[in-house]
Amino acid sequence: MKKKTILCLMLILSLLACFVTAMAVDEEPPVEPDPEEPYTGLNSASAGLSINPSTGVATCSCYVTLHAGYTANVYMTLQKKTNGSWGPYAGWTNSGSTPIAMSETANVDYGYQYRTYVKAVIYDSNGNYVEYGEIWSPVKSYP
Repeated sequence: MKKKTILCLMLILSLLACFVTAMAVDEEPPVEPDPEEPYTGLNSASAGLSINPSTGVATCSCYVTLHAGYTANVYMTLQKKTNGSWGPYAGWTNSGSTPIAMSETANVDYGYQYRTYVKAVIYDSNGNYVEYGEIWSPVKSYP
C-alpha cells in the first residue's frame, strides 16, 4: 500500500512539473527572427500579371536590377492553381546584366487562378554562382 501511495505521489509530482514547465514556456515572449541579410548582387526584382477578361490573354512581366559587376539568369513562370496546388503553365527565360526586363503573353483557361513567379539566379563577374532571389505577383483570376 505504501509503495502505491509513493508511486501515485511521484506520478502527480511529475505531471505537475511538466505542467509548470509547459506554462513557463507558453508565457515567454516570442523570439524575433534575425533580419534578412541583404542580397549581394541582386538589387531589386518585381513581378506583375494582368489578365484581359475579354480575351483570356495573360500578360506576365518582371523587372530585375543588379549591382555593378553581376549578371543573372531570370526565369519567369506563369503559374496556375489546380486542385489547391500551384504548377507551371508557361515559362520564359532571359539573361544578362542590369536591367533585365520581360513581358510575355499566354492564353489562360477559364475559371482558374494565376500568378507570375520570377527567380533570378545571380553570378559574379567570373561566372560563379552568388545567390538567387524569387518573387511572386499578386494572384489573378480568369474571369
